[in-house]
Amino acid sequence: MTGHTAPVRQACLSGDARFGLTGGADEKLVLWDLEPGRQIRVFRGHNHSISAVSLSHDARIAVSASVDGTLMVWDVGTTQCTATVPAGGRPLHAASLQASG
Repeated sequence: MTGHTAPVRQACLSGDARFGLTGGADEKLVLWDLEPGRQIRVFRGHNHSISAVSLSHDARIAVSASVDGTLMVWDVGTTQCTATVPAGGRPLHAASLQASG
């Protein structure tokens, strides 16, 4: 599988393990359909290496943390960033989504 132009730093799976999300030193996230092993979406917006990724159980929302000091929330269907949370200039190294209800 190709998709990143620099090392992959983090990876996670959707709740049904059908999709994978990777974040790399190339500052982008890539969503994969794991059955055929193909790239289906690319997310861009960070200004430095991505250090953590998380995907909602239903694979509709993704979050990413970066050494650039931001946490970004993504709409997986549109690849649009729906929120950016600054960490006061400090690198972030963790991100997680949890199901509620």
